[in-house]
Amino acid sequence: MDINYSKVSDYLKEKIREKPFIESFKEEKKWLVDQMKNTIETGESTSALIVDLTKSSTTRMVDDAVSEIKATLADSCTLIQLYGRLHSEADNAFHEIVDNLSVDCSADVEIMGAIADKVDYVLKCIRDENENKPVIFIFDEFHLFCDEGENTLIYPMIDLLHSKVPICVIGVTTDQTCIQRLGKRVTSRFSGKTIYLESENIDNRNRTSFQTLLSLDTCNFSKNIVKEWNENIDNLMSDPAVSQLFKYSSLQRFSEKEFRQILFFIACRVNAKKKPLVAEDIVECIESFLPPSYPLVLNSLSAIELCLVIAIQHHLTILREPTFNFKAIFYRYNKVKSSTKKIPQMSEQQGKKAFESLISLGLVKQLQLGNSELVEYIPCRFRPDSFTVKQFIEESNNVQDFLKQWMKNSLINE
Repeated sequence: MDINYSKVSDYLKEKIREKPFIESFKEEKKWLVDQMKNTIETGESTSALIVDLTKSSTTRMVDDAVSEIKATLADSCTLIQLYGRLHSEADNAFHEIVDNLSVDCSADVEIMGAIADKVDYVLKCIRDENENKPVIFIFDEFHLFCDEGENTLIYPMIDLLHSKVPICVIGVTTDQTCIQRLGKRVTSRFSGKTIYLESENIDNRNRTSFQTLLSLDTCNFSKNIVKEWNENIDNLMSDPAVSQLFKYSSLQRFSEKEFRQILFFIACRVNAKKKPLVAEDIVECIESFLPPSYPLVLNSLSAIELCLVIAIQHHLTILREPTFNFKAIFYRYNKVKSSTKKIPQMSEQQGKKAFESLISLGLVKQLQLGNSELVEYIPCRFRPDSFTVKQFIEESNNVQDFLKQWMKNSLINE
């Protein structure tokens, strides 16, 4: 049977690019939409915190929820989205709020001055421009609004707005400890209204994407070609080597976007080889996106880099959270260093360079991009599983005994 492999490749690439992503966290999105709708339709003010433990799913879910509100209730409310890296400074947040209230900001003289003057100006905007419509606040990267000095304007403004119009305040964060940095009055606003986005089944998601996006349909190809091609895709999914790589790739926690890049690579191979796909094609494509063998990488690390790796392991074990940042890891290293002279000494600057080395080697994955000033706070995930790290440190002849002791038992009560 003659198959136009160039046509198949082009079709698959277009499908991978254009087909909507698999919707995750449907119930949580509905909950978020309902919170906003309730404020708009009943006038009941509310606040809620969304903590994304997956570190990868929040933005799309929140954007989808906001799009749904805009499509149905845009004229009934004012929706203000603030982003931590852009608006955590009071003046930036203030101007963004004023912009969203449809106010002409050319008269800057009116909005300069003390915090009280700015709050009064916003209240005037609410009364004159916003027609007292409900206001929806969404704080993305909410943890960046929680640091001392970053909420001197926003929260007093929200409190005053609350007395004038119904408001809904949604905080979105990857840091479940951030609320502890807020004052009691602000903390109480989110009391009892927190939802956690737990890890989705990445293996199932990847398998679904593989089968859906690499299959053909009869709208574009003959029935015989579709039958032959799709049966081959099904067989590839059950191939032992491919199945094992699916499981391994899920441990690397590829986002759906990253996994589609692998599928696009596979689709390109269809045109290059002009033959049906075989298991070796899939294995080679997936392996090209996977990091190198972790024991080999671990064996290449310096003593201070290994210190950070061990500190990461203890951090993950003690807090039972899948993510961390440099500041948290360096704090744990210093805690151990202060109790023993055996641990190699490093400054924070040396620690940052060692941490950056772990990132470049593929051991640590940054979950979001940030500017250089905030790099130590960027949430990260450790790629190797704990068993691999423990086994390497216990069995390696290149790891000093005190590091093995720290890895096995810890040197202090952390």
